[in-house]
Amino acid sequence: MRVHSGKTYNVGGGAECSVSLAELTETCVEHTGRRVAITSHPESNPVDVPYYVTDNSAVTTAIGWCPRLSMTDILDEIFGWLRQHRRELEVILT
Repeated sequence: MRVHSGKTYNVGGGAECSVSLAELTETCVEHTGRRVAITSHPESNPVDVPYYVTDNSAVTTAIGWCPRLSMTDILDEIFGWLRQHRRELEVILT
């Protein structure tokens, strides 16, 4: 549509679908059955992003788009694809 020509929209989960790294990590553990040791560095780095949630209000207002997939849905798709393509991936991961 011409009305959207040249415009840029943020598309993401928004505040309603936000997920912490801790929640994401636990869900990945549930999918893989494996836990990776994660260390903590309490001191902040100037390039650290302390909190980020995509503001998708412009695209929602413009065309009514809103997220339909949950984090679990997205990870189910990702891990399903990884399982399906395991042979091709093992070559580059070993």
